[in-house]
Amino acid sequence: MIVLMLSTDENIFTAGSEVQQRMTDYGSLVTELHIIVKAANRQQATSISGNVFIYPADSYWTAYKVGRGIITRLVVTNYSLLITTQDPFETGLVGYLLKRKFRLPLQIQIHTDFLSPYFWQESIKNKVRVLVGKWLVKRADGIRVVSERIKNSLVANGYTSSSLRLSEPNGLKPVSVLPIFVDVRQIKESLINIDLRQKYPG
Repeated sequence: MIVLMLSTDENIFTAGSEVQQRMTDYGSLVTELHIIVKAANRQQATSISGNVFIYPADSYWTAYKVGRGIITRLVVTNYSLLITTQDPFETGLVGYLLKRKFRLPLQIQIHTDFLSPYFWQESIKNKVRVLVGKWLVKRADGIRVVSERIKNSLVANGYTSSSLRLSEPNGLKPVSVLPIFVDVRQIKESLINIDLRQKYPG
């Protein structure tokens, strides 16, 4: 499977960063991973591993055009292609437009409980995002959340199903809980040579 990801995390361009390593790890699970990053700073499209490619976009409209170009180029292959977005807001909207144009499946990731009243009250921008998010969640083919709390919020508000079946009789979308990948083994290995008593004498 080929995955096209839409993100706003500019650290993906930073060599050696935790997020870049995470994207490389994700790439090992798929045929190809193409990541479009809304980046304010001037960046160059590049490959961070054999099958993981990152592309800068200075606006969401540019992100759409870059995505359109990537999909047009890849659609000649026989591999299936999935669009996944970092949020149900701006990147979600770009993903939805690409989904509509190319008739591809769309997965929306949700990293925060945007249905919380606290999120709504934070700013006018968040109020717009909530309305967009509610609209997009109903039109995604799948939802990925990073915690049970966010999943429960979506289910309680009637936007998703607690089931992982592809379709529900009432039209609700499946939701899966997949926390951000953390390499626990690597963390343990990095602690082996640390004398915690010496570092924290108190």
